[in-house]
Amino acid sequence: MELQEKIKACKTMAELDAMRMPIVLALKNATRTEFIDTQGVFRKQKNKIRRHGGSLNNSAIVSDK
Repeated sequence: MELQEKIKACKTMAELDAMRMPIVLALKNATRTEFIDTQGVFRKQKNKIRRHGGSLNNSAIVSDK
């Protein structure tokens, strides 16, 4: 789904927060499976950004080792 690719492309919390309304509008008539899948991608990206201090820019990425 194109929307899921846009979510995965977000590198900061601000970008991800800006996607909230387009996600709501796009999923208004979605199937249950599409909704759950997109919600999962959103949460995964949000947690990934939070683990890296609020940004996935190269200077902010810290090794998980």
